[in-house]
Parts: sequence; structure tokens; C-alpha cells
Amino acid sequence: MQEGVIKFNIKKIIEQDIDIDTSDIEEIRYKLFKMNLIGHDKKLNLGFGNISKRVNKKEFIITGSQTGEIEHLEKKHYTLITDVDFKTNSVIAKGLIKPSSETLTHAAFYYNTEKYNAVIHIHSLKIWDNLIEKKYISTPEDALYGSEKLWYSIVDILNHNIQSDIITIVMKGHKEGVIVASVSLKLALKEIEKIYNDIF
Repeated sequence: MQEGVIKFNIKKIIEQDIDIDTSDIEEIRYKLFKMNLIGHDKKLNLGFGNISKRVNKKEFIITGSQTGEIEHLEKKHYTLITDVDFKTNSVIAKGLIKPSSETLTHAAFYYNTEKYNAVIHIHSLKIWDNLIEKKYISTPEDALYGSEKLWYSIVDILNHNIQSDIITIVMKGHKEGVIVASVSLKLALKEIEKIYNDIF
């Protein structure tokens, strides 16, 4: 697991407070934290899992890098992504912390469909194995964590599947990684809870 290693360029980050309500994200994130689907791996000393929501057309707010071990996040632990350039693998952001290492994966949803307003990336080997066995939609095994191929494969999935209110994608090249995108944070959480309860 290479979670937490930023593989994109932060073209610019405006270091100032974010004047956006994060209470709805925090409510969902706390539940996922208690389920150990977002958290911190003590052996590897790396955080895992992240969550974001669309703020307007292409701006989105996302949990900051290496915040997995923090039970309750404050606004200073979130970053607003104001622009993404996939050609240069770079972002422009605002906040007091670097954005999640999975920022471009989240951006692949927000920049390629108007359907989804929330993206949640969880980690669970048991869920990952189970969804692969059930042949859930997945990215290729060679689409590694943080790679261009990963977010290109997400775009390809969006282009070739009917965009229902929710989509769950297994990242075969990012062991334990599963992404759920939905029209809302609450619906995304509901889907994750359903998957979790069916398996555990």
C-alpha cells in the first residue's frame, strides 16, 4: 500500500483558511473512521482512505494528506482544489494542508461528469477481495496507485457505463482500494454500509 505518497504536482497552494462548511463531510468520514475504512496503518505509518465533495462545477474539497489517523478533522485538515490540469498532472489548491494523495483520482469524476458530487475512497482487503470475486466494475491491475493510467481508466469507466446515482469501482492495481462515487455523500455512505454489512 502506497497510500499517502503524493504523485502529482501541486502547481500552487494558497495557504489560507477555507471558508466552506465541512460538517457534512466530517459526519460521514467519522462513521467510516469508526468502521476502519478510513484510518492509519501503524506498521507502515501511513494514512489510508479519503473523502471529497463537489463545491461547484469543478472545484471540490478533499481531506488533506496524511490525516487518516485523526478521529475528528477540523477545517484546517481539508483542502479546496480550485483547478486541475491532467496534462501536467498538477493541481491548484487552497488550504493549510497538502491535498490527499488521491486528489487526481477524485478529480477524474468531477471533471468528466456532472452526475457525481461526492467521492469516497476506502480501504479494506476483505471488501476488495469480495468485490473482485463478485466482478464489480474495476480498474486494470496495471493502473497503479497515483498513476495517470488509474485516473484515465476511471474516465474510461465513466464513458462506458450508464451513470446511475452511484457507482462502486474496485482498484485492482491499488490493493485494498475501493472508490464509491455518488450524487451525494449520504447515498455514498449508504452504499458502503450495505457492502460492509453484507461482508462483515
